[in-house]
Amino acid sequence: MTHRFPIKEIALQAGLGVATVDRVLNNRAHVAPQTRNRVLAAIDELEMQEQQMVAKGRRLFIDVIVEAPKRFSSEIKKAGEKVAQDYRAAIMRPRFSFAEILNDNNILKRLDKFTYQNAQKNRHSHGLLVKLRDTEPVREKIMQIAETGMPIVAIFTHLDLPSEYIGYAGMDNFGAGRTAAYLMAKNAPKNGTILVNLSQSDFSGEDARLSGFYEGLSDYAPQLDVIEVKGGAGLESDTRKLVEQALAANDKIYGVYSAGGGNRAILKAFKQSPNMFIAHDLDAENGDLLAAQKIDYVLHHDIEFDLHCAFNQIAAAHGLLPRKDSIRSNYMEQSQVQIYTPENMVKLS
Repeated sequence: MTHRFPIKEIALQAGLGVATVDRVLNNRAHVAPQTRNRVLAAIDELEMQEQQMVAKGRRLFIDVIVEAPKRFSSEIKKAGEKVAQDYRAAIMRPRFSFAEILNDNNILKRLDKFTYQNAQKNRHSHGLLVKLRDTEPVREKIMQIAETGMPIVAIFTHLDLPSEYIGYAGMDNFGAGRTAAYLMAKNAPKNGTILVNLSQSDFSGEDARLSGFYEGLSDYAPQLDVIEVKGGAGLESDTRKLVEQALAANDKIYGVYSAGGGNRAILKAFKQSPNMFIAHDLDAENGDLLAAQKIDYVLHHDIEFDLHCAFNQIAAAHGLLPRKDSIRSNYMEQSQVQIYTPENMVKLS
């Protein structure tokens, strides 16, 4: 395998040992496919970041661990690389670890390498950005890592942790839920049912959207009922199955508020399109559905802005930006909700 980077540099980017990287580069046996993929991804990341290396400044390795459908994780990677390229407070070197579904054991295994003992042996990281389920085992592991001094920022979905351990960068999820309720209430019938879709029950960001939606409905359209669908992880087959089960019990659905994704699958489950469909995130799939007027509104947030704020929190923790009194209180920047329709949607590259 040809490459222009020293093995030690590739190993540092991949978070692997030099010997492991050497085995991959020389196509030796006994290398797991995921290890080989991690090395190839590290070389790609180094190539994209190479132009930054001529810049002056401190270099920070930022590990980004995300559970999300591929359509959203690809948007995170694209935005993260763009922000890192333009970032001025330091040379940011993001390393991405994505999965569409992670259980607690999978998450703990990924996080364990960042505990103090393992971090010294395996990979040096200057900060973590995480989009993970808010469960007790995950919270405990995050706290263990944070107590070593590692700055950690939750992106797009909160984690219920003490303020000194973690920051947040992402959408105002509660406000987004209220916005969805306001839009849903426009021209709503005197009675009807709204189907609300959540990808998982453990993502606190989606729970905040749901809380805002319920509060907004009580203000704007208290006559509407709600049924919830949870657990499809935003994946097409699972989401469609769950929605079909819900429709079998109630086929008189006025509208859909999809806080968790998988919208093409939701639409396929309906025999007749709902009167109102509100979704989140202007990714490629939702952009196509919006342009085709299959969905009515997309509630979006500026992912580049979110990641820039997250990088700022990491940089502040390392003294590269004013830290002030508390990272959490001073850098708790939440994206404002952007509403897109078929008339004002942006072109997706």
